Amino acid sequence: MFHSKIELTNQIKLGIEQLIEMPNSRVLLSSKDCGWAVVHSYEISNRLLCEFPSNKLLEPNNTLNEEQEQALIALGYTSRRSKRCFGKMSSATSSEDIQNIAKQIVEGMMVFSTELSTWSIRVDKEHRQILSNRAVGDQMRKLSKHRTHEARIELYKMLLNAELLLALDGNGVPLVVDTIGKFPCYGLFTEARHLYHFDPRGLNIQRDYGSSLFPILNALAPGSVFLNPKCELRGELYRNEIESLAQAVRRR
Repeated sequence: MFHSKIELTNQIKLGIEQLIEMPNSRVLLSSKDCGWAVVHSYEISNRLLCEFPSNKLLEPNNTLNEEQEQALIALGYTSRRSKRCFGKMSSATSSEDIQNIAKQIVEGMMVFSTELSTWSIRVDKEHRQILSNRAVGDQMRKLSKHRTHEARIELYKMLLNAELLLALDGNGVPLVVDTIGKFPCYGLFTEARHLYHFDPRGLNIQRDYGSSLFPILNALAPGSVFLNPKCELRGELYRNEIESLAQAVRRR
């Protein structure tokens, strides 16, 4: 709970100073029911990405109006991730840089809620995921153009042998991203960039090989598993496909 913008700015400044010492970490700022902001550090830890949600990621009763969107744009935050958020890259090479970044973040936060008491801050060390599976993505594109049995079987093999990111909820169980009737659907990400497209904050993740993840998902009797949900490169595995993948693991 914060009582002044100065206090809030100072706390964000401290968080950014920690990020600079911790590559691939984040500062997460949340206002209950109103919005959030996230600051990510990278391998070069003085390079920082700050993002705010767009209406695509906000609850219907908390959407931004045009004036609020323009206020974020005036602060230098531009549309990112297929208009799912507003963001800006910054370099923090001096204390002045850090102070200015913190001030701009606070001004962005005020677009969502000026009630300082609703905002909270947390720093998560090494929260950012790094994972690339370009071959899997290439095979997904190939299957979308040529829906052959051979292309599908090859994708199955690649999914079983690749490291994947399974989204978890706050209780550490697979996150329900949708439903089909009464059946839950879960989200599985083939690359880290797709995870951050889905939710720029990042998510709690179980990172493991598909051969370990598909038996877990099959045991949950899902309606389907979405590959890279909400992303340009996405797919869906139906119930029978998930069962087949879990059975393939048992036969190994």
